[in-house]
Amino acid sequence: GDGDGDDARDPVKAALGGDAPQYQMVRALPVAAGGVVLLSHRVVHWGGAAAKDHGEAPRVALSMAFADPDVEPALFADGVPTTPPPLDARVALAAAQQIVYAKSDARRPHDLALFHRIFRARAELFAPWLRAKVSERFQWMEFVRKRGG
Repeated sequence: GDGDGDDARDPVKAALGGDAPQYQMVRALPVAAGGVVLLSHRVVHWGGAAAKDHGEAPRVALSMAFADPDVEPALFADGVPTTPPPLDARVALAAAQQIVYAKSDARRPHDLALFHRIFRARAELFAPWLRAKVSERFQWMEFVRKRGG
């Protein structure tokens, strides 16, 4: 959901039309050990716990993102890096992602505050749109927390 409204907040609802019976049609995409699944970030996707009787070791996931700057704006203030960003920039970006993708009950309040401090310490490295998004999301999460949600 890049737009406004209820569907922008719930991508599953947007994809399935909010029709509860459609939720029952969602199926896992089985992948053998060592297998790879490539998805667009615009595809609604998630991981879940294995069945209790699943005898295999827990999965390990690695996520990478690639984007064309003509389609997705650059995260960094100076555009698309041509070399890997320095460690402090990568840590700040990881902290930003923890805030942006947090659910209201998924993180302890002090974790979000720590992530926010980490991101703010290097915020000048990032594009204004990302700084605004992180700030707005953090403020929203704080509002929800203070309201008891």
